[in-house]
Amino acid sequence: MLSSTIAKSGQIQTVLGPIMPDDLGITMTHEHLLMDVPVYESHPEEASKLRFKHGSWDFEMISKGNELWSVNRNNLTLNDENEIIQQVLDYKYSGGNSMVDCTNYDLAQDPNGLARISRATGLNIIMGCGHYVPAAHPNDIDSKTKDDLTRRMVRDIVDGIGDTNIRPGIIGEIGNIWPITEIQQRLLESAADAHKETGLPILIHPGSDDRSPLKIIEILVNSGMRTDSIIMGHLDFAINYNSREALNELAQTGCFMEYDIFGFEESGLLFKGNYGELSNDHKRIDTIIFLLDKGYGNQLVIGQDVCLKRHQSKYGGKGYSHILKTIVPKMLKIGVSQSDVDNILINNPANALQKR
Repeated sequence: MLSSTIAKSGQIQTVLGPIMPDDLGITMTHEHLLMDVPVYESHPEEASKLRFKHGSWDFEMISKGNELWSVNRNNLTLNDENEIIQQVLDYKYSGGNSMVDCTNYDLAQDPNGLARISRATGLNIIMGCGHYVPAAHPNDIDSKTKDDLTRRMVRDIVDGIGDTNIRPGIIGEIGNIWPITEIQQRLLESAADAHKETGLPILIHPGSDDRSPLKIIEILVNSGMRTDSIIMGHLDFAINYNSREALNELAQTGCFMEYDIFGFEESGLLFKGNYGELSNDHKRIDTIIFLLDKGYGNQLVIGQDVCLKRHQSKYGGKGYSHILKTIVPKMLKIGVSQSDVDNILINNPANALQKR
């Protein structure tokens, strides 16, 4: 399997080349292996907090994580391949086979690094492309036309990123905030155009508002997309836990629905800007059961969005194996069927990630 090989319709593109959907196996559809997220860095004025800016993510930092996670620069970077390989092997030993690394252009994407991790572990890695939230955009993005943005993604998907010959297998995560701005709409429309040219699915990072996912679906559909090529991510915080009507309306569109921050349970952890308080694993499982009972089991995919050092098991987090070690046993214990679990972990990702 060579990275210079491009997937055909019905196949899934990994960093080492195309695979068949039956070879995907258990899959987390929203993770990060190598990345940098300076967009979330905060700069406190207090000297007592500034001392944590450049230190390692150690036990003292773990104890202050809810308050200072965005202050510590080291926490915002995943760049040690050997550490990541050990974390991935734990996921593999727990039964995992594949993972979507949705790190995009704005988050220090590392195609060669992902390929090395894939070779070292045997993990199927599906790499993303595109742009993140506006605060992370490059300075010249406003000057880019929709066609400019589309051409870059299509070139990378067809020829490989830069001179690597390593191809994305998904368009995304395409970052959004609420309300949707002109540049965000342009990026969404360009992603839809790239999908129409290449057949790759799109993964969305919506804004934190009940209206955001549906508005994004509207933009993509009006741009000529089918909803079964759209994965709507971060529903754990994009739609309020109590907004079942909005959730049901989104499910009726036929898009894939992603609950991807399993393991985020800190009640005091607030995102900056318009992001609200996070849910917890109990509520995520409850919402998945609600959607299963409504008949939407074929649209569900999940993940843990490991994107900080504090999320990794080495640094006190729950890591890439949390769902397999903890969440799946809980789901089975409270009555979710094995066939529903298999759909969420295996069959739905295999369907969602296929090139159309």
